[in-house]
Amino acid sequence: MKFVDESGRFISILDCPFGRRGSHFAIYAKGSEHFGRAYAYLTTTHATVDNRKKLFNLIPLYEGERVPFAIIMKPAEVIFRTLYGDLRICIAETKLILIKGENGLGIRFSSTTEKLDRVTKPRGKNAWETTFSHVMSTVIHPVTGKISAHAPWNWDELCCGKSYIDVEADENGNLLASLEEFRHSGYVRESYPTYEEGLAAVTADWEQFLGNIPALPGKYDALREKAAWNLWSFLVEPSGQLKREMLYMTKAGPTSQWQLTYQAVAFANNTRAAWDQMLVPFDQQSEVGQLPDYYDEAHGQMYATRPPIHGWALKLMKKLGYYKNVPLEEIRAFYPKLAQWADWFGKYRTDGVDGLPQYEHSDESGMEDGSTFRESNCMVTPDLPAYLVLLFEELGEMSRQIGLDSSVKEMWDQKAKDMLDRLIKKLWNGERFVAHTLESKTIEKDYGILGYLPVLLGHRLPEEILQKLLRDLKAEGDILNDYGFDKEKISARDLCDVGQNSVRGFVYHPFNVMLISALADCGEGEFAKMVARRYCDAMLSVNNLASELNTFTGPVVGEWVSWTAGAYILISRFTE
Repeated sequence: MKFVDESGRFISILDCPFGRRGSHFAIYAKGSEHFGRAYAYLTTTHATVDNRKKLFNLIPLYEGERVPFAIIMKPAEVIFRTLYGDLRICIAETKLILIKGENGLGIRFSSTTEKLDRVTKPRGKNAWETTFSHVMSTVIHPVTGKISAHAPWNWDELCCGKSYIDVEADENGNLLASLEEFRHSGYVRESYPTYEEGLAAVTADWEQFLGNIPALPGKYDALREKAAWNLWSFLVEPSGQLKREMLYMTKAGPTSQWQLTYQAVAFANNTRAAWDQMLVPFDQQSEVGQLPDYYDEAHGQMYATRPPIHGWALKLMKKLGYYKNVPLEEIRAFYPKLAQWADWFGKYRTDGVDGLPQYEHSDESGMEDGSTFRESNCMVTPDLPAYLVLLFEELGEMSRQIGLDSSVKEMWDQKAKDMLDRLIKKLWNGERFVAHTLESKTIEKDYGILGYLPVLLGHRLPEEILQKLLRDLKAEGDILNDYGFDKEKISARDLCDVGQNSVRGFVYHPFNVMLISALADCGEGEFAKMVARRYCDAMLSVNNLASELNTFTGPVVGEWVSWTAGAYILISRFTE
């Protein structure tokens, strides 16, 4: 009797699909990764927002018959382990997948249940091309081995019906198959890299990226490799309206603007990739300065936006030593775009009676269905002016850095002072920062975390205000819980229904990153360490990058999202 060795997994493919930096390909498992229950399929992120495009089911073959397998995922390759040996798959280049089989193993690329208007046709004498309407095409070719296809034409629907392409081993039992992506009509190359060459190239890229993520403190370094791999493998290369490499939230959809901004810090000494995340939203900046919420190569949410946390992020980049690696000419080119973004709020988002900027949808604040927005979608909240104070300050510093006249820095410093003064005068009620509608109606039952985010301003605030904010943040069982800071006060559980986005009862990654770093900056280092350890210990308790932290039940392990990886890398740096 033969047994299948399932040891040696880097991570579970059920937690995170297999991919690589730059590639729009991903391999998912359905249901299980274990022998006899595994089911795998290939997807693409092309032309999709939050909607996976399944290209092929991936099925190991032996003597022309499908065989059961287990999935063993490594950083640079995924292994389909059968009773007859291994099928090894690597994304050798961003558009090229190589599959190596041993002992007579082959692979079937079978059509999926998703209707993609596919057309499968011969490409030359020894390859088959499948075009997926409005998405891409793939060419499957046996470098070593033989190929056959079953692709019946459906005249009524003008596409192929249920079809498959089989690539089987040669007479010596060896297989090397290629699957290549094309955005135009595909073709067969004159030559292909060996599997070993492809694996070595992708491994080198991964190891270089990992090497630029400094070690994390103490026991928290145990998750560094997983977090770094999550960031590395979710990067996609330029395509369509994507002008530079961009981090995706999942392998099914893009990341929002403010998440990209703090990921620029998490990417550490991977300077090119890091700075690109800062710049990506500015590639789609409007003519008046607004940044979009998110977009991918073909779609986007341009009418809405996200918090302007760039000032905070730039300050943290400086603190951690990463900013010094950014070329001065790129900072000089970035400055006018960042300045226009900062000024946009005053020109186009200040419609209330008090001269403070507003959000026009709860999503724009990151609070989705939070209680702050229970009475209106247009709200003046304390966090937005605080972000702008930091942004104005950094623009002043940037103007000095690139050699502008000293009067420019003075102008930005004055804008920061004026915004801070208005924040305190209009939104501090003596006990807390409040939010109100454009008509200055205060939301009394506002239990959200936005009222505490002015702590980002630290000692810029009057001492009595800062100390009151800190006392409230330290109150156990309110905003503070066993895993970090909740998005809503725990004392407001009468409002803890399940809303559209389930804000209440969850520890939200971006707010925790910002608050913990702010605490360290304003002399609350021990408190910052305690909260950071709670957050990171929660991740270590499941040895995983939990996509959510439930205030009441703890880590919720599910398919990885890149903002958890970035948040873990950053928060762990405040644990000592």
